[in-house]
Order: sequence, then structure tokens, then C-alpha cells
Amino acid sequence: MGKKSLKNIIHNILGLCLIGLLASCSTDDNEAVAINSVTVTKNNAYIEEKITLNIDGTGYTDANLYSLNTATPLKFAKTAATTFDITSAVAAPRSLVFAQLKNADSKTESGIEVGFFTHGVDATYTYAEGIRPTDPSSKVLELLGAPTNKTTSTTDSSVELWAYPSKGISVAIRKTTAGTFEVNNINLNSSNFFTTMPDGTKVNYTNYAGDLGNAWKINNTNTKMDAIITKFGAPTVKASDPNDPTSQLRTYTFSNNTRFSFYGATENDYVGKVVQSFSL
Repeated sequence: MGKKSLKNIIHNILGLCLIGLLASCSTDDNEAVAINSVTVTKNNAYIEEKITLNIDGTGYTDANLYSLNTATPLKFAKTAATTFDITSAVAAPRSLVFAQLKNADSKTESGIEVGFFTHGVDATYTYAEGIRPTDPSSKVLELLGAPTNKTTSTTDSSVELWAYPSKGISVAIRKTTAGTFEVNNINLNSSNFFTTMPDGTKVNYTNYAGDLGNAWKINNTNTKMDAIITKFGAPTVKASDPNDPTSQLRTYTFSNNTRFSFYGATENDYVGKVVQSFSL
């Protein structure tokens, strides 16, 4: 074999080694993308608020956030390399969004559910202040914050009453047989109701200011039981206050599982009586 031929073979081998080295470097530069975590400031918010989402990962060159539902009302604003603000102008109770990290060769995604809610009672009487029965207690804390007072129900020791007197709201939280805590009911109250603090002082609720649907309001002369019955029909249950039979507080339960309370001389004395509380 001639010297020139041997030199060409050596050059070819070195060239192949260089190509292999460059390919190895290219692979290292574009390592597999991984998402370590996707976190949000909270999963549930009101429509005038925002939820901030952050993606923690490795190997990426770009981050994105999107929804498979092209009709979703959610808006995404990228505020940093892996941080996004999520907002909505209308209610979007359960919306799945996907966090995505990618580079030139690979990408990975992770989904997370968020919800946006309106104040008041929704048209289908499913939510009151964005909360419905069986929701987890964590959702109540996300939407309403920590309660001003907590007391145990006098009729059911498994139920704790969370009081938000300045908002006119109380929420009954039940401990389930599985050991979790969920909403038993949510109550929108008038200033005729109160919560008793640990020191024995009574704090009256502020009249709940939101809409009960159909432009109805709590403790408002324009919202009488007559209109409720015209809308929903005859109540399925009529009851008096179990804690104080002399209070004349009457409660009507309707077929859509809503409850409206008023003061009447008897359980049938509803005509012209103003709504004092609403429960879902």
C-alpha cells in the first residue's frame, strides 16, 4: 500500500471521528426535555382575578401554554420565560390547560385544571359565589379566604360552619367518611343573622350584596317570597328554625334544591315576606 493511500485512509478515519464527535455534541446540546413541576398561585379564582402559572423544567429552549378547546374563554399572557398569567372575562368552571416545554428535537407537556367563577348565584342554580355542594374545602379557601369564625353545627357534629360575616356568607363544611372535607351547603345571609365568636360576642352578617338570580337580592323589599314561588312553584319542604322555634324564621326548599328563608307568623305566611337567606 502506498504512502499516499495510507494517508488518505487516516484522513478519512479522522474525518469520521470528527463527524461523530460533532453529532455527540449536537445531541448533548438538545437533551431530552423534562417538566419537573407545574404550579399555580391557586386553581380557582373570580373573573376579576388572575391565576399565575409557572413551569419548572430542564432541557428546554421555549415554554408555551395552551388549551385544546379553541372556544375556551381563557386568556394567556407570558410574563417571563416560564411564567404565565391566566385570566377570563366570563365564567369557566373547569378548564384544562397544558404547559409545554420544548427544544429543537423534543417537547413534553403537562395538564392542569383551573376554574374561573362569577359572584352571585349562576342562572342554573349550580353555584353560589362559585361554590357548590361537594366542592372541597380547599376551593372555599381559594375563593373566599380564611373564615372570620368557625363553629361546630348544633345539629350535626360532623359539620363545621365557616363564617364570613363581612361578605354575608357562611359555608357548612362536612367531614366525609373518607376523612376529606367538603362543602355541605353555602348560605347567603341577611344582617339578621350572626356568628358567635370564641369570646362570646356576636358578629352580625352584612346583607349579602350579590344577585340571587333573576335580579333577586337578600333582605330587599323588591325580593319577596311571592316571586320565588311564582318562579319555582310550590316548595317541596316547609320548615321552621330547629334551633329556635320562637324565631318565626321559615325555610322553603324547592325542587332545584335551593332554600329560601323568611320571617312569617306560620310556615304558610309567605305572602309579601322578604327573603332573608338563600342556601344551595
